[in-house]
Amino acid sequence: MNFDEVNFHYDIVYVMNRYFHKIQKVIDQYQGVTTNVMGTKVLAVFGIQGDSLNPVENAVWAGIDLLEAVKELNIFLEKMSYQPINLSVAIHYCPTVFVPVGDNKKS
Repeated sequence: MNFDEVNFHYDIVYVMNRYFHKIQKVIDQYQGVTTNVMGTKVLAVFGIQGDSLNPVENAVWAGIDLLEAVKELNIFLEKMSYQPINLSVAIHYCPTVFVPVGDNKKS
């Protein structure tokens, strides 16, 4: 069963808030930008802020630190009798073109 199928709504919000806080802290530390969130999945892009000399290296180090952050969170969750959160990290390297989609005008 999935995490959200076996826990109370308050518990889900509490744990996911801690999870996203830890994830975002690591992404920010390595100059990444969160571009999409889908459930527990987070898409981050590195190197678009212009101040990173090596975005690929930053992405790899962020991935390593993300695994460690979730490992620490799972120790806490185990003490609270919650199921652990599983994290997979994928890094894709290629030239990228960002195109705004939708109406960016304020009504």
